[in-house]
Amino acid sequence: MIYLRFYVMFFALTNFSIVFGQGGKKMEALKKINSVSQAELYIQHHGPTSARIGNFSRLIDSIEYKEIEANYKVGDVFFGKKATYKILGNQAEPLFRCQYIVFDGTKMDKSKIDSLRSEIIAKFNAGMPFNNLANQFSMEVKPNGGDSGWFHKSRMGEAFCKDLTYKKMGDIFLFDNVAKNKYYVVLKTHAELYADSWVYVAM
Repeated sequence: MIYLRFYVMFFALTNFSIVFGQGGKKMEALKKINSVSQAELYIQHHGPTSARIGNFSRLIDSIEYKEIEANYKVGDVFFGKKATYKILGNQAEPLFRCQYIVFDGTKMDKSKIDSLRSEIIAKFNAGMPFNNLANQFSMEVKPNGGDSGWFHKSRMGEAFCKDLTYKKMGDIFLFDNVAKNKYYVVLKTHAELYADSWVYVAM
């Protein structure tokens, strides 16, 4: 998920001449997208770099959420520092939280990673706190005991969150993101939490 800071230069879509003056093709495309399904079809047709779908959660993105709530409505377009956003709706969004240890497959052989992950699970089952294991083994710059904090599914990916959803509290499991060469040991520490969220498409 991408975090934004709002600036005074942001303004709602109240005058089509102003909006279209900011870039014709992009605004024409946004004008035609009025739902998540339409945004997904647009991305499928034009490629993953053409647009993105995201959320501003009341819990995680409280500043952005309140800014939209106070100044915009569904269907409005506003301009950010790096993209143009259209609000598609408001919904209860699932948020996730866990502890994890990650290994970078570009810096370590998969066989070594698998050996370390087996060692981690054995030590955890023998009573070693996951915090200690994360600080010892994780290849993140600041592992912070492996605590992910609350996150949108866009941060870790739909497959990761789907696996996490099906696990019970206290379950420890492996997850491989082969496409990104990231290999995880994951501990489920929190149940999913639903929070109000503004859904947007950005270009």
